Amino acid sequence: MKYLKILNTIAFIIPFIIGIGKGIKEQDAGVGIIVGLVSTLITGIIQLVIALIYFYHYPGEKLIKIYFVGVIVFFSFLIFTKSGNDWYWSFPPVLFLLLSYIIYSKKENPVEV
Repeated sequence: MKYLKILNTIAFIIPFIIGIGKGIKEQDAGVGIIVGLVSTLITGIIQLVIALIYFYHYPGEKLIKIYFVGVIVFFSFLIFTKSGNDWYWSFPPVLFLLLSYIIYSKKENPVEV
């Protein structure tokens, strides 16, 4: 569980590091912001890997199942709707916060001796 927490923290920091680094290198904050936003794709992939590992270890957890339903709903909206309403882009931050809550609120099970 400790490694999932570390990986989640890294996933959170990646867009900021890439965005700031690219912005400083290009000396154009707009480029840095765009690259930072694109790098959130990496964060999303890492989050899915974290969720799958967590689900493997705790398949009975209700919140992780809700997370996966949220991911499916988000991608369904993304793929099947062509509306000008972009309200569904609020899903990724909510999903990120939900997965972070799931990971950080889980109590470590002490090893039985």
